[in-house]
Amino acid sequence: MGHIILHDWYYDLELISREEFKKIEQEANQFAAELLLPKESFLNDLIYPNKLDYYVELKKKWKVSISAMIVRAYQLKALSYNQYQYLMRQISKKGWRKKEPLDNVLKVPDPILLQKAVDMILTNDVLTTDEFIKGLSEHNLSIDRKEVEMLLGLKEGTLNPVPKSNPILSFKTDV
Repeated sequence: MGHIILHDWYYDLELISREEFKKIEQEANQFAAELLLPKESFLNDLIYPNKLDYYVELKKKWKVSISAMIVRAYQLKALSYNQYQYLMRQISKKGWRKKEPLDNVLKVPDPILLQKAVDMILTNDVLTTDEFIKGLSEHNLSIDRKEVEMLLGLKEGTLNPVPKSNPILSFKTDV
């Protein structure tokens, strides 16, 4: 989502420098961190920032990886550099880089807000599917209808063009 909102879609990754690519990735990661772990709320929950097992408990609420929470805690200065490094080494030692505790238990719910918004727009005839897709392309988002459906969590076929209704012509004949 960070890439969609923050960056132009016409970037050719083959043509940008390594530094530009890193900057784009950092911006998207920062957006995700701020969206998923808002500063005030997350800091309020971060009672034991230097205890790895506490992050397992926080994962139940925030449904974000433990390593992402540790990075965010460090960004918010709740951890010193040494504490951050220590926790990251512990994650590696425990094998949590590939599979963290609760990964097989917690199910992250599917996002539905964008789906509901698009459904309301289409159902209430605010826009037709063609107008919706055209509106995206006016903002440099020239992607396929099926890709938009997938990105927004829409049911397949939601953005298919709606055929214009052809009124049936009837002729009266006097017999």
